[in-house]
Amino acid sequence: MKIVVVGGGSWGTAFSRVLANREHDVTLACRDAEQARAIEETHRNPRYLTHCDLRGVAAALGRSEFEVARIVYGLLTTGIIELREPSPGVTGVDEFSRAGRVDPREQGETRRAKLIGARGARHGGQS
Repeated sequence: MKIVVVGGGSWGTAFSRVLANREHDVTLACRDAEQARAIEETHRNPRYLTHCDLRGVAAALGRSEFEVARIVYGLLTTGIIELREPSPGVTGVDEFSRAGRVDPREQGETRRAKLIGARGARHGGQS
C-alpha cells in the first residue's frame, strides 16, 4: 500500500520506519527541502531520531497547510476518516481534532462550514 506520512518529526520518522518494515511503499513528507534531501541521501533524519535507518522510505517536500487541509477535507467528505473528540487532558491538538464536534455523518457544506469555523476561530477569525 502507498502511504504518505505527513511530518518529518520524531513521530513521523518512527511511524515511517514501522510502515516500511511492514513492506508498505512509504513517503515521509518533510517541512523543508533540506531535510527531505538529507533523508534521501543518508537514509537518516538529520533532526529527529537520527539513529533510525530510513532505507526504504522516500522523502518529499511536504505540502502547504492549505493543501493538507484540502486532502483532509476530501477524506472527511468521502467518509474515509472520521473526527473524534479528543481524550480529556490531551493538549496540542490541531484544528481538525478540535472540530471533533462535527458529526461524521454530516455532508457537504454543513461539515465544511463547521470545519472552517473551527479553523477560523483558531486563526483569529480568518478562514
